[in-house]
Amino acid sequence: METGGGRKQKKTVSVIVPVYNVKRYIKECLWSIAGQSYLNIEAIVVDDGSWDGSGALCDEIAAKYPNMSIIHQENQGVAKARKRGVNAAKGEYVCFVDADDFIEPDYCLKLMQRIEDYDLLITCSYPEYGIDGKAPYGSYKTEKEMAYIYKNMMMYGDTKEHGLAPYICDKLFRADIAKNVFEEINEDIYLSEDAEFLYRYVLKCSSLRISSSVCGYHYRKRRDSATYSVHERYLINYNNLYLSLKGVFENHPQEERLMMQLQKWMSKMIYNATRVMGFDVSTQIIGDIFPFQNILKGKNIVLYGAGYIGQMYYRQIIYYRECDIVLWVDKKYVEYKKMGVRPIDEIKKKAFDFVVIAVESEMLAMEIRNSLIADFEIENEKIVWKESRSAVI
Repeated sequence: METGGGRKQKKTVSVIVPVYNVKRYIKECLWSIAGQSYLNIEAIVVDDGSWDGSGALCDEIAAKYPNMSIIHQENQGVAKARKRGVNAAKGEYVCFVDADDFIEPDYCLKLMQRIEDYDLLITCSYPEYGIDGKAPYGSYKTEKEMAYIYKNMMMYGDTKEHGLAPYICDKLFRADIAKNVFEEINEDIYLSEDAEFLYRYVLKCSSLRISSSVCGYHYRKRRDSATYSVHERYLINYNNLYLSLKGVFENHPQEERLMMQLQKWMSKMIYNATRVMGFDVSTQIIGDIFPFQNILKGKNIVLYGAGYIGQMYYRQIIYYRECDIVLWVDKKYVEYKKMGVRPIDEIKKKAFDFVVIAVESEMLAMEIRNSLIADFEIENEKIVWKESRSAVI
């Protein structure tokens, strides 16, 4: 059995797909796995108690592909669904695909070509969202190189960014290590469950590779997904996650640095708590400071971005009245219509001094800046963005 590059496809990769009420997307997901150019592949689909017909649709699709199997279980959450799939895996390696995402035809082939003898392969599958980790591309094998990873995996250096992005769907794992990790995790954690698995896994690795040459995982952002839902048990979840990782980190040679990263990361999660728990923005006393208070005093501005940071900026601008918002825009303006947010095209109708980009990601801010320059011929000097910082407001 030969690959397109002539290398023998000896080892098997098991693709684990947890499914819960994603009937609208599951066909595209499973077809993308069935169409992989790497032939030594098995797909294990775990229907986690879906009630929208997803399970029946999975059965129908799997009947056409002998290397695809379906496991049905009562709803237990994504961590337990993944564990069930990994324990059933026969491959030497496992990767994960969420049921509302899909992969390119050569995705698994590229993963298997790049893993070589490493314990973990990390790819660049999320660059369009600005959420890839900041650890440099390359191979990490020696004790010194792995120590560098341990010291920077959760939070990179002195930045607010992850060293290794806490997601598991853009990575290839050794099945034996993955099975071991799933026996240790706290299965009650339902937010950032990827992070607990990944960081535990990394501490068991003797080598890993971060590759810029493997892309092909298509992540779908959905407003109705768990990521965007209100979670009243948010603080309980993250307390469980903190205690779980704390127990691992305190028994590691890099304990001090690992605990510093964990505490910094947890501070970031706690900062997000009021938003994720559904609190009204007007009730918050901690938020992102509008960074242009003095610079834009007396100016007319367009505020670009109506998400959390945009709302915090808007609140402060209205309160302090140092500058005037002549227009508030967002690509997803329909979601924010009640707040007075308008389509981006209306920028053409307004006279203004500056456009303030209100997003957290620097990469996304650069994309917005480039779009404003190219599509609206706005001068670069009239577009401003700064990294957000929080304080009592």
